[in-house]
Amino acid sequence: MRNTACLSKVCAVGLALSLALSPSITHAADPDPASARRKISPARSPSVSPATIAPSSANELTSPNRQWQVSQTSDAEQALQFTSADGQTHWAVAHPAQQNIGRTGLHLLQWSPDSQHVYVAERLLENTCAPFPMDINLYVVEVGTRQISTVLAGVGTSLTLSPDSKRLLYVAFNGRGMIIRNLEDGNEAPINAPYEGPRLKPLGNVVWSPDGQEAVFAAANNPCTPDMTFEIVWLNVRNLRRRTLLVGDTYQMRPSVWQTNNRVALRDKDGRTWLMNPRTGQLVESR
Repeated sequence: MRNTACLSKVCAVGLALSLALSPSITHAADPDPASARRKISPARSPSVSPATIAPSSANELTSPNRQWQVSQTSDAEQALQFTSADGQTHWAVAHPAQQNIGRTGLHLLQWSPDSQHVYVAERLLENTCAPFPMDINLYVVEVGTRQISTVLAGVGTSLTLSPDSKRLLYVAFNGRGMIIRNLEDGNEAPINAPYEGPRLKPLGNVVWSPDGQEAVFAAANNPCTPDMTFEIVWLNVRNLRRRTLLVGDTYQMRPSVWQTNNRVALRDKDGRTWLMNPRTGQLVESR
């Protein structure tokens, strides 16, 4: 497989995923600069009642037309099991990278809007100090043919699809930063230039807005140390402008889902849920 060399150096790769975070940008479509770059240094842990924020389990997804349900098996073969809505039809596809069984597993990403394709990532299961999930390859299952094929492999990690399944945000290997890729024509655009020195930041947990025009993600400072803190970054996908909304986060909040009420749900390291306004950076506890 093309990414075998990357797997043997995962910890180093995790530390080499970087993003040059720009200072404040004045733009009509940007969040309010007066309320951006909020910093939290909590003196005590908040009391929060966890909220149910995800429409379905990461291990189980129902197609938009409600005709199919796909789930991940827990056996050593790491297969995907498809079941029809009436429960009468069952079929499965196997992990396409058999040589990696035991150190990688399949991770369901999303259905295509037309319910004809399921996108799946290959996630590294080895223990590393990387602060974000290591999704390293992208596959697609075609319902009509019941076949799985490779969309993109060996180029990066933190693979996240737009809601229409036509664009991919990922963090490139070799310090190239975050990339947006058009899956229809293969064209790519870098969101930032490579960055060296103390501002080298692993990043991940990218979530898209429902309309596919914005995204937020987390970046880690001092990774793999007891002093690790997170930042939350907003991105305008249309013009690639970005802004840091939260810095110095000792709770290590990670974007989880962009809700339809234009709030981004975040989960901290203790499993608590927070809500952020991506336009202003305002952060509240979810009770």
